[in-house]
Amino acid sequence: GGVTMGMMSLRRRAMGGKKSLPYDAEIEYLESTGTQYIDTGIRASGPISCEARMLFLDRRDTGFLEARSNDVRFYLLHNFLGWCLGYGNYFTSYVNYDNTSPHNIKSFLSKGLQYMEVDGVTILEKKLTDEYNPELNLYMFAQNLNGKAQYHSKARLFSCKIGNVRDYISERIGTTGYIYDKVSGELFGNQGTGDFILGPDKN
Repeated sequence: GGVTMGMMSLRRRAMGGKKSLPYDAEIEYLESTGTQYIDTGIRASGPISCEARMLFLDRRDTGFLEARSNDVRFYLLHNFLGWCLGYGNYFTSYVNYDNTSPHNIKSFLSKGLQYMEVDGVTILEKKLTDEYNPELNLYMFAQNLNGKAQYHSKARLFSCKIGNVRDYISERIGTTGYIYDKVSGELFGNQGTGDFILGPDKN
């Protein structure tokens, strides 16, 4: 007993008392190439907010955080030649953007309000009267269309908070990329094909 106890307390002191994390390194970003996606496990229904630092790498009609059941849309962040939100049977495209550097996006959907802010500037504030819930989980890097991933995006995720239920940062285990949720302590991996591109390790 005594020796192992001594070893353990030494090791704990060396780690600065932090509990060990389920990944090898935090990385600057996780990049999708158009075939990867992650099921967040979060129902697409309002009121819910998203705060993301991210970058769409192309200007195609693609999804980043959304679900859609036939004509019922719930897009917290969509790319259609600009930043979009989608709610119900339409989506709104408001602001063009450059795809050379990451942007800080805040969006919010609820019965009553549709809101989006890019880099601290409000670009959309629209009153809503109807409530929409596609009864599907939000997918990240793609759209969950009736349970199937469609409209995959080429995008870089630096960080993303969804309401107070998820606080994602990008990680790697070996050479495989994941997002780690600081709220639940869970890792979320790719459920599509191919591999995420990994940004550099954070120091």
